Amino acid sequence: MHSLSLFRGLGVFVREEFLAQTVCRALCTQMRAATARPAEVLGTSSAVVDRVIRRTSDAQIDGAAADDAHARIEALSLPLASHFRIDLGACEDISFLVYGVGDFYRPHRDRAARAGDFVEDARSRRVSVVLFLNDGFSGGALTLYGLVDDPKTRAHGFAIPPAPGLLIAFASDLVHEVTPVTAGERFTAVSWFHG
Repeated sequence: MHSLSLFRGLGVFVREEFLAQTVCRALCTQMRAATARPAEVLGTSSAVVDRVIRRTSDAQIDGAAADDAHARIEALSLPLASHFRIDLGACEDISFLVYGVGDFYRPHRDRAARAGDFVEDARSRRVSVVLFLNDGFSGGALTLYGLVDDPKTRAHGFAIPPAPGLLIAFASDLVHEVTPVTAGERFTAVSWFHG
């Protein structure tokens, strides 16, 4: 794992303690108890479940804590636009993701590299947001690739150290992955800002 100052220096937006640990714990409790469905992968014509590419669960939660998390992320529109030097529109509803042992998301982009690669919703994504709700799990590293513009290191991934309440944001066309969880459960909230 690398220090957060490294990620800031490489252009990643970082907010520590974005949510209080008590709020993070409450959201994790709700997510454990919620109805969950397999998380989808956006394709060229629709969203589909593809457990070879992505294996995680999307917990269906609502209530004050979920609404507050969404409102707080939505309020980052101007700071994110300034940080990434782009105009941003609305953000998508939050997906509350639970990764159990063996769950993963293979290297991917949240935004299409070419027109026609994804459904329209994914083509207009500009900034991806990940909010960590817990730590204490093994594996499950959010790993970012291509942060250093050097052919020798382009394929080197940088793993973000998880911490409850840590929010990070990066360009949606950046390749990233979640490595397989080897012990415990990994809880995150994710969203995307459109341009």
